[in-house]
Amino acid sequence: MIANSRNQPAAHSAKGGCSYAPLRNGSRESAPPGQQASAWWGAARTFGSVEVVLVDLSADRRREQSATRLLDAAEQDRAARLILPGAGREFVLCRAALRALLCSALDCDNTDLTFRTETHGKPYALVRGRVAPVSFNVSHSGDHGLIAIAPHGRVGVDIETHDWAFDLPAGLLSVFSVRERGDFAETRDDARWRQRFYRYWTLKESLIKGVGLGFAMNTTRFDLPSALRRGEADGVFRFHHQPTANWHLATFGNRAFTAAVAIDYSGRGMSPHESGPSPRTHRRRFSSLPAGPRALGPVTRPRVVRHPHLTPDP
Repeated sequence: MIANSRNQPAAHSAKGGCSYAPLRNGSRESAPPGQQASAWWGAARTFGSVEVVLVDLSADRRREQSATRLLDAAEQDRAARLILPGAGREFVLCRAALRALLCSALDCDNTDLTFRTETHGKPYALVRGRVAPVSFNVSHSGDHGLIAIAPHGRVGVDIETHDWAFDLPAGLLSVFSVRERGDFAETRDDARWRQRFYRYWTLKESLIKGVGLGFAMNTTRFDLPSALRRGEADGVFRFHHQPTANWHLATFGNRAFTAAVAIDYSGRGMSPHESGPSPRTHRRRFSSLPAGPRALGPVTRPRVVRHPHLTPDP
């Protein structure tokens, strides 16, 4: 996520929609029927067995109250300590949506679900103290959030809310490779320059989040796939040191935001998820993920280039 202290208004507001699936048992339950806020998340994309969900983070007191009740004491305390404008709301709404999605996918109670982080800060879930056999990743920017849940392998996401008035520091280009910086040097039009920036940034960040290293990884040492740099909707990426790991990178968005997802379909580097159930079991469960309304409006559908060889084995 790009650090930006500006308050970014929502491009769309949630209207109507179904109530979210209630979470079972314990003190962190959803509100009684008739008092629930409408779900603030909805399916955005599906890549094989990987579900990508869009989350509406616009201010709504009723939603925030409902979401807060789903969090445990440590999560509520964490939200209260976030001081940047909107940061607490973004965390509460994203974490509550993540809890609902994981409880449905894992068929567990909300009180059974806890979270820990890996060495470089990537979170993972536990159910009754045991590592959950799924991967997930979360990103939020302004009034937009994104959650990806994968039944196996690694996954990373990033979303950036467009702010055309924000003066993007030139130093941000330092995260890109020499070849990628050359693409910016050849882009004279300001609007196209910004579009390219959001596209490249989200793709790179989704990839390093999927790996689990974040910006501890040297992002200048690898180039995005040429197909994506030319404007294609998706492409295949391989690290030189791990050529058998096929990362599927995809980008999508609309006038309000740019988003990207990185999926490792090879199943390598799955720690801490190696011992999970088979992909077939997960695929059946994921077909019934609770989905709220398309709160942020229609997403521009890019031309998708299919890669049959990247589809996980049944």
